[in-house]
Amino acid sequence: MRGDLSRVAKVMRCLLRRHRPCLVLSFALGIAAPAAAQHRVVLLYDERTDLPGLAVLDARLVRTLTAGSRGAVEVYREAMDLSRFPSERYRVVLKDYLRAKYADKRIDVVIPVLGPALDFMLAHGAEVFPGAATVFCGIDRRDLEARRLPPNVTGVILKREFAPTLELALRLHPGTRHVLHVAGSSEFDRRLVEAAKAEFSAAGHGAAVEYLVGLPLSDLLDTLGHLPPRTVVLYSTMFADRSGRPYVPHEVAAQIARTANAPVYGFLDQYLGRGIVGGHLYSLDAHGEEAARLALRLLAGTPPSAIPPVERPISTDMFDWRELSRWGIDEHRLPAGAVVRYRLVSEWERYRTTILLTVGVLLLQSALIAALLVERRVRRRAQGALQQSEARATIAGVSLGVGFWSWEPGGDRVWISEPCARLLGLGRGTETAVGAFLDAVRPQVDEALDAAFERAIREGAPFDGEWVIAADAEGGTRWVAGAVRTSEDPQGRRRVTGALIDVTERRAAERLAAEQRRELAHLGRVAIVGELSAALAHEINQPLAAILANARAAQLLLKADGAGSDELRAILADIAEDDLRAGAVIHSVRGLVKKGESDPQTLSLNEVVGEVLELTRADLQHRGIIVSTRLCSTETRVVGDRVQLQQVLLNLIVNAADAMSETPPGDRLLVVATVMQDGAARIEIRDRGSGIAQDALASVFEPFVTTKQDGLGLGLAICRSIVTAHGGGMWARNNPEGGATLAVSLPLAAEERIVAVDDLAPAV
Repeated sequence: MRGDLSRVAKVMRCLLRRHRPCLVLSFALGIAAPAAAQHRVVLLYDERTDLPGLAVLDARLVRTLTAGSRGAVEVYREAMDLSRFPSERYRVVLKDYLRAKYADKRIDVVIPVLGPALDFMLAHGAEVFPGAATVFCGIDRRDLEARRLPPNVTGVILKREFAPTLELALRLHPGTRHVLHVAGSSEFDRRLVEAAKAEFSAAGHGAAVEYLVGLPLSDLLDTLGHLPPRTVVLYSTMFADRSGRPYVPHEVAAQIARTANAPVYGFLDQYLGRGIVGGHLYSLDAHGEEAARLALRLLAGTPPSAIPPVERPISTDMFDWRELSRWGIDEHRLPAGAVVRYRLVSEWERYRTTILLTVGVLLLQSALIAALLVERRVRRRAQGALQQSEARATIAGVSLGVGFWSWEPGGDRVWISEPCARLLGLGRGTETAVGAFLDAVRPQVDEALDAAFERAIREGAPFDGEWVIAADAEGGTRWVAGAVRTSEDPQGRRRVTGALIDVTERRAAERLAAEQRRELAHLGRVAIVGELSAALAHEINQPLAAILANARAAQLLLKADGAGSDELRAILADIAEDDLRAGAVIHSVRGLVKKGESDPQTLSLNEVVGEVLELTRADLQHRGIIVSTRLCSTETRVVGDRVQLQQVLLNLIVNAADAMSETPPGDRLLVVATVMQDGAARIEIRDRGSGIAQDALASVFEPFVTTKQDGLGLGLAICRSIVTAHGGGMWARNNPEGGATLAVSLPLAAEERIVAVDDLAPAV
């Protein structure tokens, strides 16, 4: 005991010598400026503040107090160093020393850090710091339950959690067989170990935890260097070993992590960066800020009794990237929201944005330079190509008689080529006034075409067409084909360009060809009527003979007495009916053989088929041919010339009848069908004749190609030209059962197309 007292005396003398200049300076400042600090706060530590954890806590306390107070705050620090001087006599001397030191200072708030400092305040606070409020920190709820707090004491409860770190270790190291908890033997060390045991037991992880507590550091490190496989180490604190030798917990953490052959996990964020992998770490830095904020409320006038102790969750899942890499732990296995520190950043990662921006600028500059060079080269080529194109266009226009013109909207002059000027009768100049040019070129006769030409000039719509222009002073007219297109240059300026070509000779040739086709078709109809002359004569003789017989019967009735008016009325009705039948036959024949222009109209295809069958009925009966009609139930209408379509059907029916001349009488069947499919109307003429030779199928519609011995080969060619003029098509095929089928396809009239679509639509 005497040795302990002598050591305490030496410590007190050392403290007095160390703080004497500060006391003298404070006394001098107090004389010079009596209104120095408005508030005084004492930070009371149970250990020395050079320990890393307490240094962080101290820095945050001071920073928050000075930044958050409205007035000046004078902060004092007292480090009791109880782990190295644990005797009760030292505590008594320390109490007397602090009471003497702060006898002339009115302390507003004392912040004891950790349990021993709070115990000192509970035992001696009223005597050492009379009237001061107490805000404790660094104490968990388990330690606080054994203490009875007076009204002037409040604080921030440190929420230490041990089980989450064990959960993380087992999650990141599946298959772990051994868990080793390492700690010192000081009172504080053992309290943390007991708290961890209680949490581990309550959590029930199923992993057996072994405890190495209080071993000398050398023995502990030797043990940790020879751990069995699949072991995880947990480290809390080591302020002293079993022999009482003091240690700094952070330094011990670094030695343990460096020596152990297993991953080490901790519970305090200050260990991170010293070799531990990580864990669910509580932060003394954040804890200090909470305690300082509570002290500021007391300095602002809130009584301690009105502020109950608070408990804040300040733990975070934190890991050291270097240790994760060392032990091969994938970051994707870390819990969501985990913080990873000390990541080694490569030069590329550190300056990636700068490098990318620099490279991007260089590439952009290179691309711009290359684009400018290419654009220059392309422009030169385009200029040369344009000159060549203009020269070629001029030569082509002169050679082919194509006239070009160009106009920029807003200008009053139009550029025209020499062929265009000659075609329009505007002289030989290359420019002319817009009004004169438009008067000469626009299709003023056709209102719809003229409106389309006007839109092309004013609005830029494309235009193509053929029209008549007045080309000379004598009133002569010419047909021209023209096109108008609008383009824009990069500056947005519009340019209207057009081309004209004289098509007068082509139009005349087309008219001549059409006239010749009509003549040829007329000759074809006359030839067919000639072939049907015997049947037509029989068809006309029948009603004429009936008319004669009825007339004689009427004469006899008139001579006889008592002739009835009803009988005469019936005879006269028969005469009228036979006369109409004969007249209809003559009218049909006359319509077929007469000349005339084409008269397109909307026709019922079934009616046209019926008229032709009626005309050929007698001839077909004479030949012993059975006619079967399969007409479309839906009214099928097409746009065409009735006589020309009748000619086509008449030709096909006669050809089918001729093809069955060698067929036995009972097998001579002619099927005439009409169908509507895919927006078109189709007529099929099917016979049971000799068919068409396979090598002749592809050319049967060509002129002068025939399968008849005495045929000229013009009938089907004329039919195809008629059908083509109607916008349709023809084809032929041989039937599997014998004979051939010739088909005609014609486009439906506009309203019939709508009906056809409705017929094909599914029922709702």
